[in-house]
Parts: sequence; structure tokens; C-alpha cells
Amino acid sequence: MSTSVSKSVWAGRIPLAISIDGSEAQHFGAVNTPSSIFIEASRTSYLILLTEEIRDLYRAAGLTLPDSTAEIWFEYQGKPLKWHYPLGLLYDILCISEPSYRQMEDTKSIPWNIKVHFQNYPAAHLFRDQSAATAKDFFMSMIKEADFLRYGSTKRVMNLSKSDQSQLWESLCSNDFDSFWKVNQRLIPVDDQVVRHIPLRLYLPDDCPVIQDRVSPRTEAGKANTSVHVLP
Repeated sequence: MSTSVSKSVWAGRIPLAISIDGSEAQHFGAVNTPSSIFIEASRTSYLILLTEEIRDLYRAAGLTLPDSTAEIWFEYQGKPLKWHYPLGLLYDILCISEPSYRQMEDTKSIPWNIKVHFQNYPAAHLFRDQSAATAKDFFMSMIKEADFLRYGSTKRVMNLSKSDQSQLWESLCSNDFDSFWKVNQRLIPVDDQVVRHIPLRLYLPDDCPVIQDRVSPRTEAGKANTSVHVLP
């Protein structure tokens, strides 16, 4: 993928309208239900990176909330949102698959209306150890997995200094593409370099399992593989 394409994907934004149920707001001391909070978030960001900001905004609106963010979770139309998925991925699999979106009535999905909860964490549906540190671990695991699929080892990632590995995550948190790409470009192949497999993972709507398989960069005929050949 070229730098310009990667930068365009990175620049994507999702307008969020975050609300809270009136009964839950009253439980935490609000006299009136606070208005929705509007945030323009990066598609590459994670909900877990927004929790402290959202908690503080609701505190300012009159809610008495605990310092810990361990019980904070989000939902869309009754579905708990996986905090270890990037926001852009969550939006695509939950909204773009909706019939209204396919019929171009996409104003119903923008801004994306989601609810925040500060209690009753759905541990049966979401990983319990939600934190920025754990999200970083998920992120780095995917980087290492992609490295292994491309080259048959994780040597390129493991050869990065601790500072460089941290820079990958921290630049994502701060939405600094140039800082991210400075390290990431050392992990991706150059034009004349042969890779074993293309890292590919498909996320489908309706709670379908994630599809992942080893994909050869070329077809049996020796031509460059494309999504037409790969996708069923």
C-alpha cells in the first residue's frame, strides 16, 4: 500500500453522538438527562482511548462518576461495542451493512449514535481487562502476526527498539501519521521483495466469525493476486 493511500485511510473520521440513558444519569446524580456529546474521532482510534474524556465531560454535566474507567462500556442498538476493535471497523460492520445505508439513506448513520454506560459491564460479551495498555497489546499482537505471515518470522518487529514499538501505538493515539509511518515503513516490503503471504482478515456483520487465511501474493498462473481471486 502506498503512503498516499495509507495517509488517506488514516485521515478518515467518524462523527460520534454519545448519549446516556436518563435512568442511568439519575443514578449517578444528574437532575436532568445530559445532552449528547459530539466527538469527531479518527477511524483508526479506539473507544478505550475516549473513555476518560467522556467520563470527564459527563462529570462536568453533573454526574458523580468513579475515577476508574473499568465499568465504562458502549453500545449500539443494544449491541455492546468491542473496545479492542478500531472505531472505523466497528462502524463499518455495524452501520454500513444496514439496509438504510445500502439504500443511501446514510444520514441515519451520521453522526453515529451510540450509548455510554458507567455500570453493569457486560463481561459475557466484552473482554474484561479494558485499558489502553491492553488495547496496545492487541494492536502489537496484530502487527507481529502480520509480520509473521509476510516473512515467516516476527524478526522485523522484534528488531525494533522498545521506543520504536511504543511509537507505533503512541502515534496512533495522538493521530500522528508521519510518526507512525516512520516506523511502520520498516515493516512493510519494498517493491522487489517477495513475501510469503498477504496478511488478510475479514470482519463480517451479524456476529459472524472473523475469517482469516494465508493468502499468496500471486495466483497459480503467476499473476498478482487481487480481492477478486481471494474473496469467495
